Amino acid sequence: MAKKDYKTAYFFVSPGMLLIFFLSFLPLVFSLVIAFTNLEKQVIGDFVREGFKVIRFVGFDNFRWIIKNDGVILFKTLQWNIVWTFINVFFHVSLGITLAIMLNNKWMSTVEKTIWRFILILPWAIPAFVTILVWRAMFYENGFINAILTYIGIHPIPWMTSPFWARIAVLIINIWLGVPFMMIIALGALQSIPAELYEAASVDGATPWQKIRYITVPLVLRVMMPSILLGIIWTFNKFDVIWLFNKGGPVVSVTVGGKVYSYGATNLLITYMYNYFYNQHAWNIAAALGYVVFFVLLALSLINMKLQKWAEE
Repeated sequence: MAKKDYKTAYFFVSPGMLLIFFLSFLPLVFSLVIAFTNLEKQVIGDFVREGFKVIRFVGFDNFRWIIKNDGVILFKTLQWNIVWTFINVFFHVSLGITLAIMLNNKWMSTVEKTIWRFILILPWAIPAFVTILVWRAMFYENGFINAILTYIGIHPIPWMTSPFWARIAVLIINIWLGVPFMMIIALGALQSIPAELYEAASVDGATPWQKIRYITVPLVLRVMMPSILLGIIWTFNKFDVIWLFNKGGPVVSVTVGGKVYSYGATNLLITYMYNYFYNQHAWNIAAALGYVVFFVLLALSLINMKLQKWAEE
């Protein structure tokens, strides 16, 4: 390719690269600076009056402060965050593949498939905040779900006030939101599997279950691995469901070493970090927590890459 062609290519790519630079790279660098300084709301006020001399490099003090003062809460929140991610991704993938297999069956007519695809994709097509607020209204003490439970003779469940049931509620909401995406990916993967494989399996005497186990699931998972990685990242940082449902509540307390720690039962690291940034204005602590989230996600991504290689083999 001639040098002139390279210049033309760079010219067309440059707007996108500049956008990525300003929207991704600069905030990343700025957050890194904040994580290792004393920058918070009070310091910003002093900075306006006195200049850069009020901003100090503190090394790993912000990270040490988190471990010393909020270590128990951080551990409990991280523990729930991992459980939340695992349960959600498991049901997103398993239910997504199940529904895709049902939609891919030959016994359904084209019209039936179109209708069912439209119905099943609605949770993903409707804006998430609308869906979350509707679910929240249904989970209220006198909401639709408790009304149904009462009608069939079951005592109303304290979805909003019980830590256990609040976690079940947000899991239900997020599984509802995430299954359609995985279903569409799985459906595309299913339609890419050659029919000859199933025909050969039938000749060898394979049962329908054996075809699903040894042909469908392995080939679909191989295609879905990048989507599963995305699902892990999105679910781990799923802010809107937690915040719009009950802002990370209800509050639960735990006693460690004679000291009582209180934290939100449904809080994820992202909402925990948000609280520090916008409510307590401890921007340096929030930035340090952001890098804790980054390294946890990096570890999960590396594990997923190992699993992807294993699936390909």
